[in-house]
Amino acid sequence: TNTMYRREFLPLLNFHVRMCHRLKCIPFEFDQKSGRFVKTKSVGLIRMFRLQCVLTALYCTAMFLNICFGPLTMSGRLQGFAMLLASLAAAIPRWNYSIDIAPIQIANALLDFEERIMESLPKIPISKGTKAVKIFLFLVEVRVFAYPILVFLLLRFLPCTPPFILSTLAACERSQPTSLRYGVKLGVHMFETWMAFHNKYSGTTWTLYILFVGITFLLHYIQLLNRYLNELVLANPYPLNTFINLIANLIRVTESNISEDFFFYI
Repeated sequence: TNTMYRREFLPLLNFHVRMCHRLKCIPFEFDQKSGRFVKTKSVGLIRMFRLQCVLTALYCTAMFLNICFGPLTMSGRLQGFAMLLASLAAAIPRWNYSIDIAPIQIANALLDFEERIMESLPKIPISKGTKAVKIFLFLVEVRVFAYPILVFLLLRFLPCTPPFILSTLAACERSQPTSLRYGVKLGVHMFETWMAFHNKYSGTTWTLYILFVGITFLLHYIQLLNRYLNELVLANPYPLNTFINLIANLIRVTESNISEDFFFYI
């Protein structure tokens, strides 16, 4: 099929975006009428998203300072560094305080390309690489949902695990159960779980559905062009002007601002 993005990946992306809306961690939504992603009109959602961006930056900074200057052992610092990398991997791509629409324009560009150019061409089967990427997305979606829950359970049993908030207290390991009230600990753990949820869901949106799926999109249609070229040279079953028009459209896409944004993210 020549609507690979729409059939294979758009349903997953819509499900992911709906989860993000529950967490208020993405300022975009899918417009059913136009079939494209648009900037949300909800002022409250945009304010919450910006607050999350600031909190994520402060949270990662606090984790870094705790690892460098906190009361941690060497093994604790190494353990904390791994957790910090996991947070930064989601925090960096999710930062969009100015609500730049460039990331979502890439998804819209892929949808436009399929609708206006590829649907009229003969179809090709989905490649094994595309199927593998789809399975990979399923696995990552499960992991993104499970990670914050596992963090919460970890902190309930080991509240002083670095580089989380309670590990910044020098007396955390030596403190008696009554030193910190149960409600305070639970509140801190719930805050860290909430931070993990919105950070991971927001960050993986662009890493998975723009970067990885975008590369898969390009590879799929390069394979399509290669097949058409081989058939034109061997049997010429399709009009030559169809192939020329396809190349011309590809050149126009690669010279557009949307394409520049796409290759910048790649």
